[in-house]
Amino acid sequence: MMNFKSIIILTLIAYVLLITLQSSAQDKGNILPNPKIEVGTAKLSGKIIRFNPQNKSKIQLTIPKPITLEIDRIDIEVKDDGTFLAEVPLEINPTIGFIYADFFEGFTLNLEVNKETKIVCEGREFKTVSGPDFYTENNKHISDLFIKASQTGYLYRFATKDSLNRYIDDPKEIRPILKRDLQNRLEIFQNDTILSEKSKMFLNYYMKLLYLATPLQFSQVVEELYNYTREKEDTTTIKIKAPDLSYFTFLKEFDLNNPQYLYNEVYGRIFQTIFRIEPFNTPEIKETPIEEWITNFKNIFVPLTGINRGLFYDVAISQAYISQLTYQLKPLSNKQIQNINEYFGNAEIAKVILLKNEEIERLTANKGKVILNETPSVEKEKIIETIIRKYKGKAILIDFWATWCGPCIGAMKEMIPLKRELNTKDIVFVYITNPSSPKKLWDERVKGIDGEHYYLTNEEWEYISENMNVSGIPAYLIYDKEGNLTGRFTGYPGNKNMKIKLEEASK
Repeated sequence: MMNFKSIIILTLIAYVLLITLQSSAQDKGNILPNPKIEVGTAKLSGKIIRFNPQNKSKIQLTIPKPITLEIDRIDIEVKDDGTFLAEVPLEINPTIGFIYADFFEGFTLNLEVNKETKIVCEGREFKTVSGPDFYTENNKHISDLFIKASQTGYLYRFATKDSLNRYIDDPKEIRPILKRDLQNRLEIFQNDTILSEKSKMFLNYYMKLLYLATPLQFSQVVEELYNYTREKEDTTTIKIKAPDLSYFTFLKEFDLNNPQYLYNEVYGRIFQTIFRIEPFNTPEIKETPIEEWITNFKNIFVPLTGINRGLFYDVAISQAYISQLTYQLKPLSNKQIQNINEYFGNAEIAKVILLKNEEIERLTANKGKVILNETPSVEKEKIIETIIRKYKGKAILIDFWATWCGPCIGAMKEMIPLKRELNTKDIVFVYITNPSSPKKLWDERVKGIDGEHYYLTNEEWEYISENMNVSGIPAYLIYDKEGNLTGRFTGYPGNKNMKIKLEEASK
């Protein structure tokens, strides 16, 4: 099972593999333009010089979306003459995207609404010919730096039982340690002699967002530190109280109204973490008038952030609705749409929310039932066997996931049309998680995931992970109608491969 430290490290590495940067030969000033929320389409065109059509290669473009919490991956076909063309939907203008293929290094590129970015690739080199070109970089050096930064464990290196007791007694005691832990990571970039100033600026905001979840989730951090320092034979447990609101005044140090945060989708995810923090007690927005909801939200966050208006609160409102749309897969009611229109008018952020709502309405047409099951009352060694027996006579897909796992949630969304396509087959979709997914949050998230759900203990999960070779999540086990294991994936293999395996199992 992944622990909190592993989650932070793997999250850092996963994101940097999507958007990685290095010193630019075309550094046009040291300041990145401030992006803004704006719905529209950009055009990307280009040519691969001396392209071999026998390669049948594709280019993949990755676009971060901080309001809808997505990283769009767009496959672009290369024609026989080496040219390619794509229309790219944006919600942030301008956008820093990432393009890669098997025949050249990964590069960042720039896209703007209603403009065309034209690029050329020769050999393994890439350049922008025309259009937006404020920040174009390749990847190798910064990938190495990011991995180094993710492994800089100042917090864990100096954790002791005495220090943990101080943190539990007074949560503010951990704040300087956490601050220094982040600073150590940032210094890896700031002290590097190869990075451009633009890269350092981008990475400063990027790393702060990625790391911000650590001090926010005080109880989880201290529990993880406790397990890190505990001897194997020590079976005692500790109770960690959530800190009071004064602990969270560190948020002022993060300048959370800064539009530079919009360059990556982690910005929106920070609000999803905030909504789960117990002392904030943020209610679901439901059909509450926005003025009322945001007034209550501001009563908590103005003293903590020093911000009383602007981007931070607009994105908070958007995330209250996106939480319902993305995690519960529940379309907005007519009243909610009215509230959005009355509060935002024709503002671009309203367009983003309402476009997302239209997508969810299409995805959830004919949605199936959500069934919450009690874990079988058997030894941990027999849990999977017992679950499989319950559905004998049907093919079974077991999906190991967690509420904090972005790729898990993304795969579930991608699988929705496949589940609809296979609904006439004898296939059962089973979803299994554990206490790393907070129970209250799990109760909310499963509302949007039709299928059979089980919530295991840590001990049960660890046994299954070790004995069923579930080395990471998302992970999938496929059983045929006789209960035989016929397929296994770590990481979602795509609808095409999953469909083949499920249809074979359901014969």
